This record gives sequence, structure tokens and C-alpha cells, in this order.
Amino acid sequence: MAPRGPRIERETTGLPESPLALQIAAVDAARDTVKQLVTVSVAVLTLTTTFATSAVADHHRALRALEVAWGAHVVSVAFGLYLLLRLVGQLDRAAPPAHELDSRLSTRSIAGPALAQLVSFAAGVAAMVVAGWQATH
Repeated sequence: MAPRGPRIERETTGLPESPLALQIAAVDAARDTVKQLVTVSVAVLTLTTTFATSAVADHHRALRALEVAWGAHVVSVAFGLYLLLRLVGQLDRAAPPAHELDSRLSTRSIAGPALAQLVSFAAGVAAMVVAGWQATH
């Protein structure tokens, strides 16, 4: 016999239900973001060292800005790799028998390198814009 009354379907959000699963999902999302920034920085370094040096060779100030951009992108990659290692450490602590991650991803061991990666990436992009501006004016 079928149950009487309105049928209530459970809403799904697509998020894991357990706190540990939520924390692991957060670490995975952070890892993906770090990997994307590292990939973009390496691509910018590769393309600009291949093509831009001949374009700005006659513009001393643009070349200096480009060198600053390269340095900032290298720093961004270094902090990104360091941050990936810290995230692996977070997951390692969640392995049995501990079964728990730090309660937040904003602990200093994660937030510090993440902020450093973002700031150095932004500085690299800004220096790249300055180099382009100086090369064309």
C-alpha cells in the first residue's frame, strides 16, 4: 500500500554531508585554484620570455617592468607549490586515526602562502600591464 499524504523529496545540494567530507571538498577546491594560478603564471612566463623580449628590447623601462613581472610570477609559482604541499599536509592529518582536518582552511599555514601567492600573482599581472604600456608609449 502506498503511503498517504504529500510526498516530500529531500533536497540535495551536491555537497558531501559529513564535516570531514566538506573539509576535504574545501581542500580540493583550494588545490584546484592554486593549480590554476600556477598554470597561468607558468604560461605567462613561457610566452613572455619567448616573444616579448624582442618586442621590448628597445624600451629599457618596459624591459625592467617585464623583469619585475617575471620575478613576481616566479614567486607566485613558488608559493603555489608550497601551498600545495601544505594542503597535502592538511589531508594527511585527516587520514586514520585522526579523521579530522583543521576546522578552517584559514589557518596561518594555509592562509599565509595563499595570500602570498595571490599578491605576487597580482603584482606580476600589474607589472605585465606596465610593461605593455611602456612598450607602446
